[in-house]
Amino acid sequence: MKNKIIVFAAVSMLLFASCDTYYQVNSVINKDGSMYRETFANADSSKISQKQWNKIFVFDTEGWNIGKTDSVIKYRSDIEEDYLFNVVASRTFDNIDGVLFKVGDSVQGIRNIFAPEEKVKRKFCWFYTCYYYSAIFNKMDIELPVDINKYLTPEEQHLWFDETRDICNGTNGIETYMMLSEIQNKFDKWINHCQFSISLNIIRHLDSIKYGGSFQQSLAGTDDLLFNETCNLSEDKNDYSVNAVCESLDKYFDTTYFSILYSENMDYANVAENEKSRIFDVATYHQKYILTMPGKIYKCNMEQYGNDNVEWDVDAYRLMNNDIVITVKSKTINYWAFAVTIIILILPVVLFKRKNTVR
Repeated sequence: MKNKIIVFAAVSMLLFASCDTYYQVNSVINKDGSMYRETFANADSSKISQKQWNKIFVFDTEGWNIGKTDSVIKYRSDIEEDYLFNVVASRTFDNIDGVLFKVGDSVQGIRNIFAPEEKVKRKFCWFYTCYYYSAIFNKMDIELPVDINKYLTPEEQHLWFDETRDICNGTNGIETYMMLSEIQNKFDKWINHCQFSISLNIIRHLDSIKYGGSFQQSLAGTDDLLFNETCNLSEDKNDYSVNAVCESLDKYFDTTYFSILYSENMDYANVAENEKSRIFDVATYHQKYILTMPGKIYKCNMEQYGNDNVEWDVDAYRLMNNDIVITVKSKTINYWAFAVTIIILILPVVLFKRKNTVR
């Protein structure tokens, strides 16, 4: 569990930590407005042989065609071999208007990453047929024990979580590095404070039910005060597990009470800590979307896109501050419409001349 918290705090520096899980969604919008979708994942041979699809994918796989990929696909070129995709789920959707992935609540907040609201519209415009795609990924609704606004300003949250080019606006590399390092320190402290609050609440509960609240009055202060007073007493500045917080409280109150409390209730404390800390699990999931549109894309709210395709990444961090809204517009040329138009324009002239000739 301790490693889980450290990963959450450090993921902005180590984006592809070995315990993270990656998926890739390739979607192709057809000219009739339907969509063919493939979702790639990595799985060990035992899960594939036993067809444990719902343990491989985070969504309900009923109605999907699933099997091993013909060729191994890498999530990104700088990712280790462990993140090669070797299994794919595919299906065609005739109508795209709503949530296409049925995702459960196995991990709090995971639906925000994997179950966007998607729409595809097709509009005939005579010379062209226009296609509109939109996807809305809702902002994370995880209730963390400490308000992030205590540590990061709205501007700092924007720079840290959102995709933006403002990050180097008017600054050189050294200045940008120093600015991001300062935000990193604040971010790490916020994560540590969240874990401290989780552990402190477990300790308060144990103190109240086991010994009638011997330190109830001492622990009644705000989490902010106790965190700031004890954070420098821990040997490991990134460890705010129940055990570590008990050791820090012993030093702060000059007692051995909390270490004894933990040792006598270790199993309960560890189970409670793992359960409460599951709110951080969503930070280990990442999904890349690749969308191919009919014809040529002529408008997209993403800064980088190709002639007919666009890519974007979604994870918990990108959704911490705002919704992610994707809009893409493309069009195909109706060559037959040009031919019909020319015929319509020329035919009266030809008939008129022919009529005069006959006279």
